[in-house]
This record gives sequence, C-alpha cells and structure tokens, in this order.
Amino acid sequence: MARVSFDDRKQLAGAILSILLFAAIGYAVFFVVLKVIGLSLSLLFLRLGAALAIGFGFATWVMGLRLCNYSLSDLGWRRPALRPWLQGVVIGVATAAIALVLAFITGTRFVFSPQTGSWLAAVVPLALGLALMAVGEVLAGAFPLRRLTDAIGMIPATLTIAVIAAVLQSRGSFTTFFGIVNVVLATIWLSLAFFSVRGFPLAWGVQFGWTATLTLLNASASAFVFQTPGVIHLAGPHGWIDGGPAGIEGGLVASLALFAGILYVRGAKGGPPR
Repeated sequence: MARVSFDDRKQLAGAILSILLFAAIGYAVFFVVLKVIGLSLSLLFLRLGAALAIGFGFATWVMGLRLCNYSLSDLGWRRPALRPWLQGVVIGVATAAIALVLAFITGTRFVFSPQTGSWLAAVVPLALGLALMAVGEVLAGAFPLRRLTDAIGMIPATLTIAVIAAVLQSRGSFTTFFGIVNVVLATIWLSLAFFSVRGFPLAWGVQFGWTATLTLLNASASAFVFQTPGVIHLAGPHGWIDGGPAGIEGGLVASLALFAGILYVRGAKGGPPR
C-alpha cells in the first residue's frame, strides 16, 4: 500500500488553504461589486456576470499570479484565444442542441411568438451577461483545479471539484437526480477543455455556448428569474427525461449530451493528456 509522505500532506494542505483564500477573496469582491452596481431584474445577468468576472478575476490575480506564482499559461490562458473560444462556443451550442433534440423527441415543445423587437432588445445584454458569467464561472474553477491538480493529480482533482459542485447544487430549489449527475459531468467536461492545448478560452467558449443556448430558449432553471421574450418552453410529460421545471439541465437528455461532449473534447486533437 502506498504511503502518503509528510511533504505530500503538506502540499495538499497548502493547496486547500490557498483555494479557501481564493474563494473568500472572490466572493468578497463579488458581493462588494454587486452592492455597488445593484441587483435588479433589469440587466440581471449582465450585473451578475460583471460581478462574478471581476470578483474571481481579482482573486485569480491575487492568489494565482501573485501568491502562488503561476503564469497565465499555467492557468490556461494561451494565444491565440479567439479561435479556441469560438471553437468552444460551437462545441457548447452543438452539445446543447443534442440535448434539445432528444428533449423534443420525448415531448418537449417550444412556442415562438412574433416579438422580434423585444427579443433583440433582450438578447444583446443577455448574451453579454452570459458571456461574463461564463468567464466568471470558469475563473472560479480554474485556480482551484490547477492548484489541486498540482497536489493530487488531474483526475482526482477534477472528481473532487465535481463532487463538491454537485453537493452545492443539491441544495438548490429545483434539484433533480440527473441535475446533480449533470453537474458532475459538466465539471469533467470543462476540466477536459481547460487541460487541453486550447485551455481557458476553449472552456470559456464551451460554458458560454451551452448556457446561452439553453437560456435564450428559456430551457434552463434561470427561466424562473428571467424569460427571453417571444419564447415559451413547454416541458414534456416525463420530467426525469427533459428536466421538467428544472429545465433541460435537470434531465437525462442533458446527461447524454454532456457525455457526448466529454467524449468529443477527450478525443479531439489537442485534447487533455491521456
């Protein structure tokens, strides 16, 4: 049986402490920014996204670049960034489309009404807000993933963060069994994107493409807070398949789509180390 050395335990303890400090800084700045800019239904996602990106961007600068002496490359930032980001958006949209097609086959329907002006007026700030939220969410996971990987390896670090994310998700109002499973799968998916040669931009694009597609169609749980004008999402008769009130991300269709996304990113050229 392999024994864990004192140095290994010390390195793990240091990683955990730095991650806790990172989270404390990130959330502290997040709430301060929200306090300054305010939080209302008007431009909700734009305000949340800006606060999240600023909070965890600052935490990354303090803990990642200054205190832990990581380089931008260590934290997944590589050049060129635009092409990998666009590739990630395509992967995210395509993966969400798989889930939507499966949901449609099993009874989910969408009703579109002619509110073009209202839709366009809502989509631009919503898309920008979702892009900011996506970069904030990936920033919130990038440093912990990098730090924990250095201590215990990529696979254990990914699974640890996935389980923690699932436990936090289980406290939500619209939590389903498959919703928790999908948090684990999504974390693995983003981790594989982050550790690929295309790094952070790819993970950011994947997160944005997936979230934006479902949100713009009111097919995620966020529809209870904000609804895109002109689109009505009608869940099918089997909530465990299409998520029901929890949105597509709470159902089996999302699990199948995310698993396909994992296989694609894992097998793609320039994917994570095998």
